[in-house]
Amino acid sequence: MHQNSMLLIEDESAEAPAAGVIPLTFAGNKPRTEVFALDHHLRYGERVITTLEVHRMTVAQVEAFIHALATDSETSITAYMVTLSGGDPVPPEVFKGLDDDDDTRLFEVMQSFLPRRLQRVLAQSPFIGDAMSPSSQAD
Repeated sequence: MHQNSMLLIEDESAEAPAAGVIPLTFAGNKPRTEVFALDHHLRYGERVITTLEVHRMTVAQVEAFIHALATDSETSITAYMVTLSGGDPVPPEVFKGLDDDDDTRLFEVMQSFLPRRLQRVLAQSPFIGDAMSPSSQAD
């Protein structure tokens, strides 16, 4: 391994890595993404949203979330864990517009993908629990 090499977690939607970057992918068979089907579809502009994707977080994403939460109490973990199909960010208005039952089910799926380190933090702080609710994403 070259000393100046950088690691990159490969994302299927990402561009090809720059020269000197070693691609890093998860090689196990444990799921890292779950497609979440909305019971109550939404229209956002010209787009009809029928599914969202819930992703496991990397160390870098957990650290970014913790840092953001320390500096902004309005930070929501959904921006780090949930995307539109295809990987685009979910607009905050979409989270606020979710049917409450879809919001509850999405929260349950997110909890199953939550890293252990954040499970402990969230269990100890009722304040941070608000950061878990998908609908807390907007305002």
